Amino acid sequence: MPCPNPTKNVPVRSGASFATPRHQQEQQLVWVLFANILYWPLPAEFGRAHLDYESLREWRADTEGFYTSHPWEIPFEHMGGQFQVIHYLRAEARPADRVFLFGGHILICYLSERPCVTRFVSNLGLMSLWSPPAWRQEVVDELHEEPPPFIVVARHDALPSITFVNLSSDEYIVQRYPALPDFIGERYDLAADFDTFTVYRQR
Repeated sequence: MPCPNPTKNVPVRSGASFATPRHQQEQQLVWVLFANILYWPLPAEFGRAHLDYESLREWRADTEGFYTSHPWEIPFEHMGGQFQVIHYLRAEARPADRVFLFGGHILICYLSERPCVTRFVSNLGLMSLWSPPAWRQEVVDELHEEPPPFIVVARHDALPSITFVNLSSDEYIVQRYPALPDFIGERYDLAADFDTFTVYRQR
């Protein structure tokens, strides 16, 4: 008489069905960990995108106000002062009037739509220790040949990391570039005195 088979009529289950509740929890935790690793950067990206779109909305609503009040302004940028000078030149200067700017704020010439007098649209190449004296003499010669109707001098804009000179533009011309204030004093009157810029107008 044959021996009975103990596995006969016993249903065969898949391998997954043998997992204990503890093993199932571990599998779920692994998937949760994987999902966190995969999607963890997204909240930060969504936050940055939201700030970018919010900044774009503010820029479209008030471009000038956006630039003059944004919190990441560079200390020597003086956006508010630049717009003060821009508005002044737009109101007082004729379209063909040229401007000599002794400062690094070339946005003034661009947005006022008034051409610069010399090739030195920024004064960093004039007041730096590495600039030759011939460049400063070139500027004075050009100013004497064709005096511009307006001269703008910046304040509080020292940039020693580039110029190696710890002086602002207005301090520099007094202490190290006397030919320029002498020229201004002979031919120009003070026209506008802003906190970060001084505007001189030809007599």
